[in-house]
Formats: sequence, C-alpha cells, structure tokens
Amino acid sequence: MIPTPILKDKYPSGWCPQIANPEKQEYYVERTRNHMMPVYLDISFRGQRRITYVSKIEGDIWDFNNEVTDYLKKLEKRPIASRVNEVRRLIMFKGDHVNNIKQFLMKKGL
Repeated sequence: MIPTPILKDKYPSGWCPQIANPEKQEYYVERTRNHMMPVYLDISFRGQRRITYVSKIEGDIWDFNNEVTDYLKKLEKRPIASRVNEVRRLIMFKGDHVNNIKQFLMKKGL
C-alpha cells in the first residue's frame, strides 16, 4: 500500500502534488498510483526513434493535445507531430519532450 504524501510548500526532489480539481477542468491527467506524472519516453531502433507518451488523460483529449502542441511549438520553434488515441486515453508525441510536458503539467496543476 502506498501512503498519501504529506503536504508541504516545497519538496527537496522538486515533486509537487496535483492541485487541479478534475470536475472543474476541461481535461485532467490522472497521476499514477505512486503519485507520479504519467509521461514516458520510448526509445527504439537503436536510439533513432524517440516517442513521448502521455497517458491517463480524461476529458477533452483533443483540447489537451492542442494546448500541449502549442506549448511545445513555442519552446522548440518547429512543428510537433502527435497522435491521439481516444480509446486508450493516450497521446504520442514524436521526439523527446518528457521534461517540457512535465513542466506544462506542473504549470497547469495537473
């Protein structure tokens, strides 16, 4: 059993709890059972292909995709390719965007 973390103003690791209320948001990214963000990197073809996965998305997944893509375009100044899978509640982004997407989620309180 994983305990609920003690709420503090700041954590030494940089981790932050979810602030957003799922009922009041257009979309919501549920944390894993270990209270971590569900953003993963898959490296395949001997390191040639990098795909960033964001899972556990609830609500308007298309709006979430548009906002994250716009955020990444501003940071990287190039087009960002993405694929939305509504059934699996998953979005795949071409490239290594794990840190930028986690930063976006922290700003939104997700």
